[in-house]
Amino acid sequence: MLTKLAGGYKNKVAKLENEGKTYVAIFFDIGNDDADKLSYIHSLVDPLLKDSLPVRVNLDFVENPKQNVLIFNYLPGKTIPWDGYTMNHIKLTGMAMSNMHFLLKDELEEYEDAVKIQTGKVYEMDKYFKDAGVILGMKEKLNIRMNWDFKKYLELFKDFKTLPSQLLHLDLVRGNLLFANKEELILENPDIFNGGKNNFLTIDSSLYLTGILDFEKVAYGPRIFDIARTLSFLIVDCKYKKEEKIRKYFLESGYDKRGKMKLPDLKYLNSLMEYFWLYDFFKFLYYTPYESLRENEHFVRTLNELTKRDLILAK
Repeated sequence: MLTKLAGGYKNKVAKLENEGKTYVAIFFDIGNDDADKLSYIHSLVDPLLKDSLPVRVNLDFVENPKQNVLIFNYLPGKTIPWDGYTMNHIKLTGMAMSNMHFLLKDELEEYEDAVKIQTGKVYEMDKYFKDAGVILGMKEKLNIRMNWDFKKYLELFKDFKTLPSQLLHLDLVRGNLLFANKEELILENPDIFNGGKNNFLTIDSSLYLTGILDFEKVAYGPRIFDIARTLSFLIVDCKYKKEEKIRKYFLESGYDKRGKMKLPDLKYLNSLMEYFWLYDFFKFLYYTPYESLRENEHFVRTLNELTKRDLILAK
């Protein structure tokens, strides 16, 4: 039996129940090479993480005339609405990242270069924001103008080439994390805490982080990339938490105190967070009609973060 689950914009995801066992099936249209890419990435990453963290492990690759299907083990839990993160959700996110970094720190396989990828995105944004039509559209429809210096971020990424690097997730955000409380887990599987094996993470034996998903964007680079990417998302997503509290829960209480790795030097953190907010802002403009952007709360909150830092000004 198939039950539809939340998927990506390039694939469909379903819960698959067969002969008393539960799996996750991800369907890719023929011609979409993401199936091969994802299968390859999991063949490298799964052995490093599967015994210590709750990750989906690729069990099979099924080739059909119209679709390719990847089969994974099923993980319980659900993604949390962006206004539903509590203190412990944030701490567990930091703990999960720290433990993941520890497990990936000695991986020496050839992966894409995170610094090279992000440098390319700076040039992509610079070209877009210099376009006369974009400048006019932002002015007339959004009443704003850019005040960023793309050279600042190019210099930033040049500095990154001297930093210690390792394998990173680079998309550890709300949509790729599953959580469940103890009662939900017992309801789904009464034996889950009675001899059953799991790699869930918890702080108080009440709330559990039950899944780390989507390793499609893994790349090799300094840990600060992963940390800044996730923290920038948390500050936008956690609308009922003050920024200083989010930083404390994620960085200090989660990553540093409860995780297996200590924080790296954070001197680049704020500049890198600005960069990620800029890139999210760019994607909003690129893919969404300007007239409807003000109706998107995530866009509005991202814009607010950039405005607070004078990276975007009123026209």
